[in-house]
Amino acid sequence: MTKDIRVACWAGIAGTLFGVLAILLTGTPGSPFPMWEWPTQNIYAYFNDANPLAVRAQYFLIGTGITLMPFFAAGLTQVLRQGTRTTVYTRMLVPCTAAVSVILLAGNAIWWVAAERHFSPEATRFAVEVVAVWMLHPTAFFMALVTFCAGMAMRDCPFIPRWLAHITLTVALWCAASVFLVLATEGWLSPFHWASMAFYAAYLGWGTLTGTVLQLISLPGKNTPHPQAPAPNAPTPPGRRS
Repeated sequence: MTKDIRVACWAGIAGTLFGVLAILLTGTPGSPFPMWEWPTQNIYAYFNDANPLAVRAQYFLIGTGITLMPFFAAGLTQVLRQGTRTTVYTRMLVPCTAAVSVILLAGNAIWWVAAERHFSPEATRFAVEVVAVWMLHPTAFFMALVTFCAGMAMRDCPFIPRWLAHITLTVALWCAASVFLVLATEGWLSPFHWASMAFYAAYLGWGTLTGTVLQLISLPGKNTPHPQAPAPNAPTPPGRRS
């Protein structure tokens, strides 16, 4: 495959690495975000006590990581078009991935302002709750669309393993179910608990796995589609002899 597709595959892998590094920079990987059911003062203290340099590094790491994902989707689309005809699924990949990035960039910006401007406790809590709903409901919906379209297109692509298509559709189902987690107001399924954010890990893990698989099938001789049966001979028009 071409060099630009290889670079796009690496973009999908790098996006996950940036996200993991941003989580580690919180200093509390076991509880990286303020929980939905925390008292207002605890949420305020989370931002007030944060290291400004770490917050800024997180902002740029997350922003860079999610901006790389549409590039990865464009590379995946190009690969799928080499193995099958252009369908509605391949056309939807880049726009839906871009929608995920725009939503996360907007939530990231609100998070940045809450950390930098030191609002009142009530305003800080409001910002956190807006980001929680914003990053759960529409994000999970568009992630489900991305992985569903990718999985359906992979099923018709002869040089992408069938097991990757099945995993992709499973991630799509996971993301679609996560849309309803916004209804949980307390407990381990409420916003910003690890269980409610697990679909992010599934989505980014899928990007890493798919990028790795595409790197392997892009080796010479491994991206040749299955041979097609020869087309039947065209009938001889009436009045013409062979």
